[in-house]
Order: sequence, then structure tokens, then C-alpha cells
Amino acid sequence: MMDLLCGFCFVDGQSSRISNGSCLPAGRDNPWVSSSGRCNVHALPGKLTWAYDYCPSAYSWMPMVGLILYLMTFAPGMGPMPWTINSEIYPLWARSTAISISTFTNWVFNLVVSMSFLTLMENLTRFGTFLLYAGLSFIGALLLFVWLPETKGKSLEEVEGLFASPWCGVSSSSDYNTKTIQYVHIRGLNRDGLESELDSPE
Repeated sequence: MMDLLCGFCFVDGQSSRISNGSCLPAGRDNPWVSSSGRCNVHALPGKLTWAYDYCPSAYSWMPMVGLILYLMTFAPGMGPMPWTINSEIYPLWARSTAISISTFTNWVFNLVVSMSFLTLMENLTRFGTFLLYAGLSFIGALLLFVWLPETKGKSLEEVEGLFASPWCGVSSSSDYNTKTIQYVHIRGLNRDGLESELDSPE
């Protein structure tokens, strides 16, 4: 699998049993057929199979099951969490601008990952590339564990108070449970069409 100039020519038997297999050199210009041997033609006779860039195995279903399990756990978990937290941590006066900037940054890094993936695969190999992604994810999870406060069961005012404190050092705790109601003095027309002046209730 790691040698791009090599493939596996085998007879695909019943119940995913592989027999009469051999490694053959793959063509540089057309790797989908071997450059020599019995898999040197596009229309292979019988159950003869040319495996290039993958390994024939009876456990080939495992990556698909793993991918499905990943999507099933990611969609209700880490998938929506960044957007939920992103809508809570900013004060009201900066929320729209801050969310726009963070969304733009997110998609820029998505573009960077997509554009650099093949280059990383060539220079770091497949294992090194995904180890790099795993390391960056671990660092991000560690930073979130250290700096991201718990916002469960808190109002937006309380959440804003959590993020108003400095990242480092000890800050005095504030009470954000006090609820205030502001009454406005309204002057206008009542439902009978007469001008009236409504006093705010005590």
C-alpha cells in the first residue's frame, strides 16, 4: 500500500478468500493495470483482480463501520458545540461581528486543510499527516479544557459575566443572578384614539 509503484494481483474466491496472489509492478502512467504479468490488461479474465493502493482483506468493512460510528457520535456532540458556544461567549454589542469573523476564520482553516492535505500526505506520509491532525486536536482540546468555562444552566447575562473575567489570574466573583426590569414612560394614543400619558407601573 505504501509503494505507489506496486500492486497486488490475485484471484478473488468465494467468501472473500484470496488465492493465487502476487505483487506486480504498476505502470507509472496507468497504475490501474500492472506493467507486466497477468494483470496487464484492463479486462481481467474470470475472478482475477488487480488491487492498487488498497489491501484486499476480509475486514474491509471495518473502516466503513468506523466512519458511520464517527458520524453518529460527531453529529449530536462535537459538531454543533462550537456553533453553540460561539453564539454565547460574545456580548450583545459585538455578537454579530464576532460570529461573522469566527465563521470566516473557520472556513479559511477548512480551506487550508483541504489545500494542504495532499502535500502533507506526500511529505509526512499518511500516518504522519493524521498524527499531525490528532496532535493539533489534542492541543485544542487541552486549551478548551483549561480556559473554557461551563455554561450549562446559565443565562446569557451570567455567561457574559463568565467571559468578562481575565483569562489568567484570580478575579473577584460577581453575582449575575440579580434581575432588573426597566420601565419606560410612554406617551401616545390609547385604544380609543385619545392622547394619553401612561405611567409606568410601580
